[in-house]
Amino acid sequence: MPKSSNLPLLAGVGVAVVLLAGGGAWLYRDSVSAAQDQADARWTPELPKGRLELLRTSFKQTRLLALDSVPPAGKLTEAVVLVVASSPTGLDGGAAMTSQRIRIDCAKGRIFDGDQGAFDVDGKPLSTKLLSGGRYGRPADTEETEVPRLCGGAKAGRTFTDRHAAQREYQTPPDTYETIAAARPNDPNVFAWLCSAGARGRWRETTPGDCDKALKLNPTLAEVHLDRAFLNLIIGKQAVAEAGFRKLLAQEPDNAAALFAQGLILAMRGDKAASKVKRAQALKIDPKIPEWIETRYGIGISDEYRTG
Repeated sequence: MPKSSNLPLLAGVGVAVVLLAGGGAWLYRDSVSAAQDQADARWTPELPKGRLELLRTSFKQTRLLALDSVPPAGKLTEAVVLVVASSPTGLDGGAAMTSQRIRIDCAKGRIFDGDQGAFDVDGKPLSTKLLSGGRYGRPADTEETEVPRLCGGAKAGRTFTDRHAAQREYQTPPDTYETIAAARPNDPNVFAWLCSAGARGRWRETTPGDCDKALKLNPTLAEVHLDRAFLNLIIGKQAVAEAGFRKLLAQEPDNAAALFAQGLILAMRGDKAASKVKRAQALKIDPKIPEWIETRYGIGISDEYRTG
C-alpha cells in the first residue's frame, strides 16, 4: 500500500521532468537562434561601392540605399544604408557619413540593427558602433524609409553612380578642399566636387579651370559635363555652354537638363519657336526639370519658360 500511494507523486515528478526538459530545449533553441541572429547581423562596416538610391533627404542629412552592396537575403530582407551629412562633419562625432547593415521583417515592420561605421569626408573610417539586432528587433521610425521601399510600399528614388556622386549632390565640401585639391592634382573626385560646388555658387577664381580639369579627369561622367556647361552659361560663355550641352546629349539623348538648357539658350538668342520645342522635349522626360535647375544652379526661370 505505501508504494501505491507514491505513484501519483512519482507521476507528477515525471511530468515535471518532461516539462522542464521541453522548456530547456525550447530555451536552448531560442538562445541558439538568437546567437545565430546576432552572428548573421555581424558585418564589418564599410562604405558601399556602386550605385545608391535616394531614400530621404532633409536639411541635415540624406539616406541612401546601397543597390550593389545588399548582402545575400535570408528569411529577412537585408540592406546597407548610407547616411550622408549635409556638412563634412555633420553627424555624431564629426563624421561625414555612416554606413549600416540592417535586416527588416517586412511582415511585422521591424528592424534588426547591424553594426554601424562612421567615416570622414574622404571615406576614412573613424569609428564603429556595435549594435545588437535583438531577438525581436525594434519598430521602424518614420525616417527609415528603406522599410517601405524594400517591403513594396514605395517607388524607387533617384539613383547615383556611387557615394562620391551622392556627396557632391548633398554635402558641401570642407573649407580646406582647395588645399586638398592642390595636394591631389589628379584625383577625379576632388575636381568633380570642386566643379560642382563652383557651378552651384561656391565660386573661386580657378572655378572654370576646376571644371575643365574635372572634365578631363572624368570624360564620361554626365554630371561633370552638366556642371561645367551650366557654369559657363552662368558666367556668360554661351557658345562654350552650348557645345557642352550638345556633347552631353550625344552621350545621353534623353538628358532633360541639357535639353532644357538648350531651350533657354535658344530663347536668349531670340528663337522662341525652337526654344519651345526643346523645352517641350525636356518637360516630357521630366516635368520638374525647371525647378531642379533653379535649385541646383540658382538660375531664375520665369513662368513663360517653364512650359513647353
